[in-house]
Order: sequence, then C-alpha cells, then structure tokens
Amino acid sequence: MSLTNKVRLEGLVRVSYKQEDGKFYARALEFDLLGIGASREEAKDQLEEVFKLYVEEFLAAPGEMRFFFPAEAEEWLNNDIEYNEVLIDSEIAVGSPSMPARITPAELSRVSRGIRGMELLPA
Repeated sequence: MSLTNKVRLEGLVRVSYKQEDGKFYARALEFDLLGIGASREEAKDQLEEVFKLYVEEFLAAPGEMRFFFPAEAEEWLNNDIEYNEVLIDSEIAVGSPSMPARITPAELSRVSRGIRGMELLPA
C-alpha cells in the first residue's frame, strides 16, 4: 500500500527586478528564470508560475539533473534585488507513515508532480 504525506519544501531565492521599454522583468537569480509583465507585480506573478513549472519538470525528469542554473554575473549586480522565501506544498509518496524532518535531494524524486501551491514571499 502506497502512502502519501504532505510536505513543505522551503528555500531562499533572490529576485532581481528591471524595467525596460515599458515592461517589468523579474529574474530568479539562482535559476535564471524570468517573469515579464506590465507591472512589477505581474512580472513576479509570472515568475512564480514559471518557477512552479520548472520545479514540476525537474521532479518528473528521469535520472540526475542539475537543479541550479545561476544567472549571468551582471544580473547579480543589479541594485533592485529582493530576497524571497520559496514555499512549495506538495505530497510525497512514502513506504511508511513516518517522514524525516528534512527532505534530502535524493528524496525529492519521490515528490509527486502535483504541486499543491507555491509562493515567493519577501524574506
């Protein structure tokens, strides 16, 4: 019998903001993921969606993959950087009802594709 437990994955991501040609850009520096919008908030909202898709694809991919893909060095020099706590709520398939207090990278492959929610919150 397969059991599932709810799990929350947490981390810190730096988001760099730029405005060019009437558009706002929000870039997750540790992953070089980009959200674009008509406002800063729209760009961040789109970045959350892109990040969620990235995590889902990473967890579903077979074999080993590199998780972090940092942005180019000049992106890190931007003065408008916001630190964000990443909260990912999901379920994990386990062989027993007990769960470790912390999830290791090796155990991430057991997280189901169905991420229930994800947020980037100012740290």
